[in-house]
Amino acid sequence: KFGEVAKEISAKWAALPEAEKKAFEDKAAADKQRFASELKVYMEACDPAGTLRMKYQHLIPKKPLTAFVAFNQDPTNREKAAEALKAEGKEAGTKQVATKLSEMWKAASAEEKAPYEDQHRKEHADFVEKQKAWQATPEFAVSEMWKAASAEEKAPYEDQHRKEHADFVEKQKAWQATPEFAEIEKAEKAQEEKRKAAEAEQKTAEAKEKAEKEAKSGKKRSRSAPAAESTPTKAKETKEKKTPQSAPASDSKRPKKVARTDPVAPHLDAEIVAEAAKLGYEGALKNLAARAEVAASGKSARALLDALRESKGLVNPAKRALLGL
Repeated sequence: KFGEVAKEISAKWAALPEAEKKAFEDKAAADKQRFASELKVYMEACDPAGTLRMKYQHLIPKKPLTAFVAFNQDPTNREKAAEALKAEGKEAGTKQVATKLSEMWKAASAEEKAPYEDQHRKEHADFVEKQKAWQATPEFAVSEMWKAASAEEKAPYEDQHRKEHADFVEKQKAWQATPEFAEIEKAEKAQEEKRKAAEAEQKTAEAKEKAEKEAKSGKKRSRSAPAAESTPTKAKETKEKKTPQSAPASDSKRPKKVARTDPVAPHLDAEIVAEAAKLGYEGALKNLAARAEVAASGKSARALLDALRESKGLVNPAKRALLGL
């Protein structure tokens, strides 16, 4: 089994002397540097504007968190959500906590929301000032040159991108045909099945607990039945005659179910989606953005696409990298 093999390899690695480990670590470091160099060349060719944004990211101001996301990331609120779920006898996983936080935000009063909304307004005003300062820099002018370039000026870069993208697609196909890729897919599938099994087990336990409660309440009702039967039948008949039969409650009076509010997924800019489509990652980007844990994290669409690039289009590894798992 994969888990047993991985455990055995980990044990062997831990037992290796530092001198022997160094050879593998040096090899890994060199290969990492090679990959970074190749990726840089590739990105400069296929996404010059994105490459410039990465180059100047220390100068570009970042948008502040929304009041909702700030509320979600507050450790006190996350702890309250987890405690509420546990009190209800539910699992307090990342997805469940995110959903509970959305419900808490919706139910919060204006006074409870005020600190987060005030913080957002202040940070947004600061962001606007920093954005103006950034747009006045020479670096911003350079980054805007691609947008202002004519079709003829862009053509050589776009041709180079098409060639390199075709080469990338071929390499991707070759990679997906390797035993290593199959091994990763198998491990991710096993992990997903384990998660589903845990959820099914949780649901079974909840159903069992509910059935036990109903059985106990049924026994209590059965004990009280003989006492009710011992009352005079005439009194019962008289009461039935006097009491008119109540009409069934209309649909309008029945309580409506409250729709569950899921965390809002990050807005995907058309430019980011187009960039993802060129890389063949559009579906993966939308899939990743729709994950409740990712939506609750407040990560930008750019961060999502960068994570997908690092994971070569694999959604689950990208999600784990974004959430620091």
